[in-house]
Amino acid sequence: MQSSSMPLADARTVTDNLIFANLRGTDTHGITRLGVYLELLEAGVATVQHNVRIIKDTALTALVDADNALGQVGAQFGMELAIRRAHQHGIGWVLVGNSGHIGALAYWAMMALQHDMVGICFTSTASIMAAHGSRENTLGNNPLAIAAPSSGPMPLVLDMALSVAARGHLAVAKRENKSIPLDWAMDAQGVPTTDPAKGLEGSVLPIGGYKGSGLSMMLEVLTGILSGSPFGTQKGSLVPPDCTKPLGLSHAFVALKIDNYIPVPAFKKRMDVLIDEIKNSAPSRNVQEVLVPNDKEFRIEQERKKNGIPLSSILIKELKSFSDKYDIPFPT
Repeated sequence: MQSSSMPLADARTVTDNLIFANLRGTDTHGITRLGVYLELLEAGVATVQHNVRIIKDTALTALVDADNALGQVGAQFGMELAIRRAHQHGIGWVLVGNSGHIGALAYWAMMALQHDMVGICFTSTASIMAAHGSRENTLGNNPLAIAAPSSGPMPLVLDMALSVAARGHLAVAKRENKSIPLDWAMDAQGVPTTDPAKGLEGSVLPIGGYKGSGLSMMLEVLTGILSGSPFGTQKGSLVPPDCTKPLGLSHAFVALKIDNYIPVPAFKKRMDVLIDEIKNSAPSRNVQEVLVPNDKEFRIEQERKKNGIPLSSILIKELKSFSDKYDIPFPT
């Protein structure tokens, strides 16, 4: 990233977020995104020498203009600011507008955990999803993440998009010449498809039908509309990259100081009870184990920290091409 003239601190932020995603098995938001980020930087629609700044400020809230920097840059600024406000006032709610794709949202929500806070993050995305009953892409799949600490080594972390599957899964399936489940996407005519290429030309499908569609619309209100940034179909595209205009995405970062409500040890003990009750409940037929949010990702992270992150031959070839292009030694 730094070879694209990005400041070292920003390059580290983006890289940390990508590696975090791969470590936790969220490979669609990991190093596979590097190519499209570089393309946006080289086209000048993502700002390298940016001026991320607060443009409206109150005690509890702030509005930040990310100056169309890569999303992780504005996200780091926004979540750190929300945490500082929560330390001062018990809650911090920060909107970041005119930004880019922020990668794995759990990364930002989980920043609050080391401060004994609950972290919340949600974001607008490019319009890749049709509203319930439509076949036109007017909505983002607008992901959200919530992270809460527990007494054990594993916090409770939910990170989910409002589409049945993230659009990145379709891109990976297309790259690897694989089919997709029928409930993931529909083609340009509004017909459900197992062909990821047709799904990429059409729309990803919302979770829960009209419920996911409605929630996506309301998160657009709380990000794009409220921040004064592009919203709806005004935003740019990440996949495939639209190099004619900035992405113009917007994000919300919220930090809640736990001991403004109940003592932190009491909160964590109550969290442990909740997690144990659910995990120890009787599984339904054909289910081996009842899981809670973050179970899968936490286990994958432990395994990959020990044994490494697997990369496909296609991705290795792409990374090698970046190595050659930017004259960076490639590990063997």
